[in-house]
Amino acid sequence: MGTRMKRSKLLDKLISLKIDAAYYEAKERATMLRYQMRRIAKQKAAIIKCDKIIDTKMSKGFASVCAFVTFERDKDGVDVAKAYRHGSYLMDCCQKQELKFRGKYILKLRRAPESSDMLWENVIRVNPVVRITRKLISLACIFVLLMGAIAIVVYAKDSLDNAPPVVTCTSTVVHPIDNPTPILECAAIWPMQKENANGNVTSEARSSVQMFVANVKHDKCKDFITRGEWAKPMRQFAPYDGAKLANLPGPGKPWTGGWIPETQADECAALTCMKCYCTSVISFDNIQDLMSAYANGDRSQDFCKEIYDQIFLEAGVQLGTILVTVVTNMILISSAGFFSLFERHTTISATEANAALYTFIALFVNQALVPIIIYSLIEILAGFPFFFQVGCNPGLQIRVQG
Repeated sequence: MGTRMKRSKLLDKLISLKIDAAYYEAKERATMLRYQMRRIAKQKAAIIKCDKIIDTKMSKGFASVCAFVTFERDKDGVDVAKAYRHGSYLMDCCQKQELKFRGKYILKLRRAPESSDMLWENVIRVNPVVRITRKLISLACIFVLLMGAIAIVVYAKDSLDNAPPVVTCTSTVVHPIDNPTPILECAAIWPMQKENANGNVTSEARSSVQMFVANVKHDKCKDFITRGEWAKPMRQFAPYDGAKLANLPGPGKPWTGGWIPETQADECAALTCMKCYCTSVISFDNIQDLMSAYANGDRSQDFCKEIYDQIFLEAGVQLGTILVTVVTNMILISSAGFFSLFERHTTISATEANAALYTFIALFVNQALVPIIIYSLIEILAGFPFFFQVGCNPGLQIRVQG
């Protein structure tokens, strides 16, 4: 049946080629006509090849697969259905002699689909092993595509988790009503705004912050941040003499841990204050100058370079994840249709239903389950090999808040 369907398509194509050839001949376009005639010759050769295959199969004979029976009256069809329902036993394994085909072969009766819904090339006696194998291949390929999508999302999440955590910057600034006594007051420890740290290379606050940030361990900072706000009280260390440049190790000397040597609280506080300062100096008035200096490698403006690099990285990872997810969804949708055809269902409706099911499962997993698992329950996957070996900081806000 498949070869006959192929021959039918080749014949339709041949007719189209001949129409085009007639057009070129009428317009006296000799070059295009010669090219079209060569295409027609190739098409005829393909049709002849199909004819030979069909003749060979016809000479060998065909095994009966199924028969479509129509009735002039609905009552006749109902009577036949009743006869076979009452004359068959043990799930059609046993059947009355008069109901068997030629008294020898058991017949299984079922309502036939509409002829326009049939995929005639698939109406063949298919080995159950082949059918199951095709189904397993389809599921395996879709599973691999989903694993690829999950790997990309895990990579993006891992990249963002490895980024330094941030806090809401308004919580580090004194406000007479909303925040009169902040737990972490950056201006009291490192007066970067007052000293114009971004443009003043001689600023003591700038040099002090850089020393603390150079020794920070990003993975330890999550211990001092809760729901995007600094959690460890720092006012008890006022007037913060340990943060002054004069009390820090000189050039070439080992780092002693700052004024809180037993924890990374002071280093993480410096990183937090540096982030808040760097995001606060950006405005519509100076962003062009800052970006120009950043691109040209101006040393007086490179204090915030690491912060801006991280912002660009996070934005790029998030944008890339969105684009890749969209592309992956398109691939999954196309794959669902392709593998449904690959399974060779006997009707168009069955093929479309299978494609819809695959599409639903793939998109549901990719758009619903994956984000929940990766962003909320990723610790469950911590023991899995390969790309599941990632960290998880579910309580952190992975974005810069001004």
